[in-house]
Amino acid sequence: MTLDLARAFVHAKLSNSALVLARYARHRKESATAQALHQAVLHHRDALGRLKTAPDLNTLRGYEGAAAAAYFRAWAMLLPKEWQFDGRGDERPATNAVNALLNLGYHLLHQAVAGLIQARGLNPYLGHLHAIKGGHMALASDLMEEFRAVTVDGVVLNLCLNGKVSIADFSTTADGCIVSQNAARRFIREIELKLNGQLQHPHTAEPLDVRRLIDAQVRSLAACYRQSDASLYRGLAFR
Repeated sequence: MTLDLARAFVHAKLSNSALVLARYARHRKESATAQALHQAVLHHRDALGRLKTAPDLNTLRGYEGAAAAAYFRAWAMLLPKEWQFDGRGDERPATNAVNALLNLGYHLLHQAVAGLIQARGLNPYLGHLHAIKGGHMALASDLMEEFRAVTVDGVVLNLCLNGKVSIADFSTTADGCIVSQNAARRFIREIELKLNGQLQHPHTAEPLDVRRLIDAQVRSLAACYRQSDASLYRGLAFR
């Protein structure tokens, strides 16, 4: 069951990441950025095909990691030049402003997912894609993969592209790159708006806010566990 569920999470993540890149590519015509976005989309589509036959978790994680690196290389080209971003890093705290925003956004998304998992009586520390380790709510990390690109990444791009946050909102200290309180409040407000905003459920075509979409996935996971049948779970790949 673990490999099949992990495969579903990664499939949805890669599909939604490709969707975000393709949408931005359509507005950039024949530019170098458009070509880079297109190549990243092709990389994701190739990875999606490979996922079907990944024999184990390590292989699956390798496909995911390579696709994520390609995604952020292309995604970075959408940012205005003043936002220096050389890739997604795992540093806590972040060493640059973009990663500081992504870290904050992913933390908020993780907390939202974990709360819904706990509300449905599931164990948030039980992981499939992410390794189980003390104190880490791995199941929340698993499930949030489906929603990263269409929620947090889009908000970060929108704020940077439209000047709703600026480099002046950040300071670099010995502890890393820190976002100002005012900018953090603006960012959190935008994330909340995104979580409360509606998307069409790709399986039912019903318009639901993102929190209800996440809750629907949690309920689907609960059904898998009750019946010991991973095929009951389908990741949300938006259109």
